[in-house]
Amino acid sequence: MNRQTEKFITVGDYQVLVTKEPSYNMLNSIAQQHGNIADKVIRGLTNTIYRAKSSSDYFAVLLLKEKDYVIGYASFIQNSIEPSKWFYTDLWVASEYRRQGIATQILKAGINQLVECHAKFLYCTVEPHNEASIRTQYALGFTETKTEPFEFFMDMEGLIMFQKQL
Repeated sequence: MNRQTEKFITVGDYQVLVTKEPSYNMLNSIAQQHGNIADKVIRGLTNTIYRAKSSSDYFAVLLLKEKDYVIGYASFIQNSIEPSKWFYTDLWVASEYRRQGIATQILKAGINQLVECHAKFLYCTVEPHNEASIRTQYALGFTETKTEPFEFFMDMEGLIMFQKQL
């Protein structure tokens, strides 16, 4: 991602934020919507951000209903060994906003950002029973590929890996 660390894009009634520094309030908004596992979620998100930023480039795409009220999120992480390859993870949409194209909007914003920084490939993994996510990957032009480790995402057993050439 270029030196610009934040970019807002208006999509209908929402703001899409592309940022290298999601605020604690935004991460907490995501965590609180996970109920009794909120603490685990905030630790997981902050750990992903820290590890990604310490080894390679990273950015997040957040879809905001209000200033700090996040209804969708994804992390985009560059492979430090092969910088033209990126991986997205932590794709999440608040339950009351699912099936409205929010995940697609988040991924499109991330893909647009990756095209701007001349990335060549985007990868993700999906659990085999997550039919909605699998449909989204295909709709966005991803293809199923051989599962292989990607930096600190080493244990991908039982997951389907997708790849998109940018």
